[in-house]
Amino acid sequence: HLIENEDDINILTSYEKVFVTNQTTMSYHDVKHLFRLIEEKYENVIISDEICNATRSRQEAISNLENIDALIVVGDKASNNANRLAQIARGKGIQNVFLIDDVNDLDIQYMQTFAKVAVTAGASTPTYLINQVIYCLENNIYEKQEIDRGKIL
Repeated sequence: HLIENEDDINILTSYEKVFVTNQTTMSYHDVKHLFRLIEEKYENVIISDEICNATRSRQEAISNLENIDALIVVGDKASNNANRLAQIARGKGIQNVFLIDDVNDLDIQYMQTFAKVAVTAGASTPTYLINQVIYCLENNIYEKQEIDRGKIL
């Protein structure tokens, strides 16, 4: 059975043996919630949490962001993982979330309107693409401001 939400769990019938796994790029918070509901419904469930460490740590980092004006997510616009990061950020209330393929999609003039910008990337985004975006921000926009590298994800 494909489980996408609580309703999908509620319509399942009783089973003696249940094994549950997940897509590796799902939202950590969504998976955790669904796993808890499944554990409540099935006494002998076996759960295999397959969220990759890079995905989990980036999702948690976004959840912990505070006082930023914008978040840039570097990744393929068709990537479920990159889109999920943007979705988590919007759900957290970050008003300005930009999903870009690479530095060429960065609107430097518009980015100058933000005082604090964080950068993250999909799990499969090549490091050099992430570094190009950070380099561009550091050298073209925030060169006269102190950059807190701890806030660049």
